[in-house]
Amino acid sequence: MNIYVTRPYDTFHPDPPHIHTNLYLIKTKSHPPQIRNRVNQADIDDGRRDGLTTAERDELRHLRQECRILGEEKEIEARAAPWFAEQSPGSTPRRRSGS
Repeated sequence: MNIYVTRPYDTFHPDPPHIHTNLYLIKTKSHPPQIRNRVNQADIDDGRRDGLTTAERDELRHLRQECRILGEEKEIEARAAPWFAEQSPGSTPRRRSGS
């Protein structure tokens, strides 16, 4: 027994989904935000609009990440320095207040 199951899309739209979506966008002249953002970024990359290019955005993201990591490393070193000073040979033990 062969049962042929069709998707509802096949019965209503004979065109592939991407063609139907493109036709809808052309007819309505409205674009989802993702498409609009990509088109705007392509215009910036091609020099037709002002703004940060994709390469500049990548560089900025990389520099911000590097700055954040360096700040974390600096904080760790600042917290560890007193401990290492106590552990080094030849250093006098630090007295705690209140003893």
